[in-house]
Amino acid sequence: MTISNELEPLFNPKVVACIGASRDPISVSGFVLRNIVDGGFGGKVYPVNPSAIARIVGLETVAKVSKIKEAIDCAVFTLPAKYVPETMEDCVSENVKTAVIISAGFSEVDESGCNLEHEVMRIARKGRLRFTGPNCNGVYSATSSFSALLGPIRPLPGDIAFVSQGGSPGVIIHGLTHRRRRGLSKFVNVGDSADLDISDMIEYYGNDSKTKVIMSYFEGLRNGRKFMRAVQEASKRKPVLVMKAGTGEISQRVVASHVGALAGSDKVVSAALKATGAIRADSVARMFDLATAFSTLPIPTGPNLGIVTFGGGVGVQFMDHADRLNLKVPPLNTVEVEALNKILPKYWSHANPVDTSDGAFGEGILSTCAETLLKQRCIDGVIVIGVGLLEAFTGVLADTIITQMGTKRELDEAKLLAELKHRYGKPIIGLTIQANQDSKVLQYLRGEGGIPVFEDPQTAAQSIRAMLDYKSYLERLRQ
Repeated sequence: MTISNELEPLFNPKVVACIGASRDPISVSGFVLRNIVDGGFGGKVYPVNPSAIARIVGLETVAKVSKIKEAIDCAVFTLPAKYVPETMEDCVSENVKTAVIISAGFSEVDESGCNLEHEVMRIARKGRLRFTGPNCNGVYSATSSFSALLGPIRPLPGDIAFVSQGGSPGVIIHGLTHRRRRGLSKFVNVGDSADLDISDMIEYYGNDSKTKVIMSYFEGLRNGRKFMRAVQEASKRKPVLVMKAGTGEISQRVVASHVGALAGSDKVVSAALKATGAIRADSVARMFDLATAFSTLPIPTGPNLGIVTFGGGVGVQFMDHADRLNLKVPPLNTVEVEALNKILPKYWSHANPVDTSDGAFGEGILSTCAETLLKQRCIDGVIVIGVGLLEAFTGVLADTIITQMGTKRELDEAKLLAELKHRYGKPIIGLTIQANQDSKVLQYLRGEGGIPVFEDPQTAAQSIRAMLDYKSYLERLRQ
């Protein structure tokens, strides 16, 4: 069977057994079960606990897996590690197809835990049961609204897939989906990777029609060649973004105790990733920001950028990063200067970056400046610095009518920017200087508008560089 067929019951289950389910809502099993139920899963869920005699969160409880009279697609383990092998035997006897072992206390702990893990693996292989974990925080699938997660927040649905070796990076990304208004198609925390590993998931995501971009967080690998093959194949079809942790001498020792894997030489990892077409990020948050750029924007045809800014300082910072990344900011031509002279104050910068100064308060100014740049064949993309700022200015005023006017004016600008992105087929990226926590402008741009908005110039520049690097990789493959 292909990995896609093997993992279909994991990502699109119809019947799920939650083994070790507890009536205590403030427990590992309580959180996981509640996430499945509250996440909108449309299949059947059976809490399994030999001691439970009542319903749990309104669901019928059974004493053993064998008491479930339907074919079980996925079993979610939240019981203590010592009980996992015998319960896995029950699952194999009942032809359970896949499992999520959230339980900890295996190879990440000591030799006895490693032996316990080997036993679980032996039993699962006997029944051809594929599982993720142990020592993981679960699985998410947007296609089935399946949130078998140990975490305080469920991700928004979208088209970015994420596989993580550590559990906490998953929680970070799940939170970012809400703040960035860009969601996940799939998520898996492989934990100790006794069976399914990062390479398996990248292979699956590479063939998943619901996934546009792949993200991977890992600390160490047991099979580097398998990983390289998986990334190389997936990169031919979609971008693969990687965050590799455990690069220092001390952190590499921590990795061994965290996920039971060797961290390996960072120089070797960097060379391998470059050869496979993967794009490396230096933090989990930045990896997700780069993924949102790939998810929402057309890839630029070249490195020439136009910059429209509400304030000169951030524009200079962006140019510093652009210069280090070999991105170009070409000078304005006479036609562009004359067009901008008609709408901006006399003291605007008369250069690229286009510093509008207080002219940006005018209606339609930012979008008109952006279009003036986008019209030029030599401009491959535009960075708009200061989105959300007008809304923030009027938001501090006591007059609610003026606040509403400011929000509406900038929302109108945001809609024009989204229209320009589609009309010219070039990327437009927003960059904030200051924006309200609940900014309607940023919510629109990041969501319906399909324009990523970043908080720092470095990420904005790196997103363009990442897209250009991926474009170059695909061109090398074609050649």
